[in-house]
Amino acid sequence: MKTRILLSSLVCGVLISGFARAKSAADLNLNTAASREKERIEEPRITALQNRSLPAFQQHQRESGLKKIFVEPKSAFIAGIGESQRLLVTGVYADGSLRDLSRQAGFSVADPDIAVVDQSGQLTSRGHGVTRVRVVISHIQASALVVVRERNNRDENYSFATDVAPIFSRMGCNASGCHGALNGQAGFKLSLFGYDPESDYQAIVKGGRRVNLENPEESLILQKPSFSIPHGGGQVLIKDSMEYLTLREWIAAGAPQGVSEGPHLQKLEVYPQDQRILTSLEQKQQLVVVGRFGDGREVDMTRQVRYIPSDESVVSVSPEGVVSAKRGGEANIMVRSLGAVGVARMAVVLRPPVINAAQWPRVNFIDDLVFEKLARLRMIPSARCTDSEFIRRVFLDVIGTLPAPEEVKAFLANRSPDRREQLIDSLFRRPEYADFWSLKWGDLFTNSPQFLYNATDYFQSWLRDSIRRNIPYDRFAQELITSSGPTYQALPTNFYV
Repeated sequence: MKTRILLSSLVCGVLISGFARAKSAADLNLNTAASREKERIEEPRITALQNRSLPAFQQHQRESGLKKIFVEPKSAFIAGIGESQRLLVTGVYADGSLRDLSRQAGFSVADPDIAVVDQSGQLTSRGHGVTRVRVVISHIQASALVVVRERNNRDENYSFATDVAPIFSRMGCNASGCHGALNGQAGFKLSLFGYDPESDYQAIVKGGRRVNLENPEESLILQKPSFSIPHGGGQVLIKDSMEYLTLREWIAAGAPQGVSEGPHLQKLEVYPQDQRILTSLEQKQQLVVVGRFGDGREVDMTRQVRYIPSDESVVSVSPEGVVSAKRGGEANIMVRSLGAVGVARMAVVLRPPVINAAQWPRVNFIDDLVFEKLARLRMIPSARCTDSEFIRRVFLDVIGTLPAPEEVKAFLANRSPDRREQLIDSLFRRPEYADFWSLKWGDLFTNSPQFLYNATDYFQSWLRDSIRRNIPYDRFAQELITSSGPTYQALPTNFYV
């Protein structure tokens, strides 16, 4: 039990710190054979499915084991008449896989006087009230709640903070490498990632030719991003696109600010909320982004955010939030607007599904988590490693050094069935364990004179002692956040010095 607890604590630390290697039997005992094999691309099937009639597609669902469907978001709260919200439909298959079926589903609304829905899953409000949208694929059904509420204290046709500012986030204008830099670019500065719409409004509207109220088409905020005139950032705005037309109409309306000091965007919720896996280069995944504002409003911002893949060689994302596969791998998609950030987790797996994953030998619950992900990514662990391989790996993973020759000989001579667990326990008791992992945590916390000035020794001492005593991670975080007192006594406070 002690080994399991220590392993669990260690893995939690690895996950929190961002290390991708789980310190469990699954990591120490097994190699990932799939990482060495060439990716095999299965025959594209999705294109043929898209060309089939709906009845043929439904027949395919029955044959391929579609078990259920669900809708995200589960509840759509729409503020005002004429506003919209996109819905995402996901199919759950017999093998546990999840697929975006939004374009294959049939939609209907119980009360069309409250809302209507098109066949892409786009809801549009028509009246105040509560109703439900029904989704059907073959014989399988699901539903979502729709609530249309009155708009809160907003009579203006436009609000800069909610209608206009997100466009600059989507184009990347307020990024740190552009006008969101400390000193801006070319005399034009925006708040970083759009966190301050008030100052951005002043910079745009009061900045000379950036907004031309008499001739909106000659406004620099239209001409430069659309590359009608030279622009160092290239073309980031398509003429006559929805964003272009919104900016032009806003300028033509007098570039109103709307409600000054209105509610701020507090959170971006990105759907799907769990990791999605694309299993062919033709498969796509729709993202839906809902912005939650301080006044309680929920707004569909799918077309108003900027999508940034962590690895553009794995996936690409259209301005409409459609993810396309490019090659095998994993990638996170950062979603950003008005200072708020969300994340979508994606993977492209072109290998065939694994079989008999339930029969893989497990030692503890950490193996369950590792094997679950391996099966999801269609990766097959190799056979159990030899004792000589194991001792080298576990020494490097736990204490960061190679074993001495006499330690190797003693371990190989040990015939006890739990010799590996014994070795793990002994390494956790060694001082090198706390030294090695406190160094890793120190790197994560940027514990250097450049950041913590003269507090590095005090803070490093607390890290080492915390790991040596194996304190739970909730207590570790609590001490780091809430400690107070003199820095030479309350050592975690040195992180803030």
